[in-house]
Amino acid sequence: DDKTCGVENARTYFGPMSVKYESKLSQGQIEVTLDPPGRNPPKKVTVRFRHPEGKKMTRCTIDGQPYKSFDPEKEWVVLAECPKNRTRIIACYD
Repeated sequence: DDKTCGVENARTYFGPMSVKYESKLSQGQIEVTLDPPGRNPPKKVTVRFRHPEGKKMTRCTIDGQPYKSFDPEKEWVVLAECPKNRTRIIACYD
């Protein structure tokens, strides 16, 4: 709980991008802040979430809005399009 990790300004084929994971396990959440690449954006983005106790996510929000395109078994959230701006994704574990 209350730990962070991530990568800043990673050089990718799609352009520089950053991702930061924040553990908020006491609240039943893991939060990701994604600064997407802008030079050559990918068609879709998959973000992987792994709960340290192996719990499966039960719901997800993107920028505060409920989001249904996630797979609790594979532990990922799939963004059908690459966002243009900083995006906050929250995986919830009830």
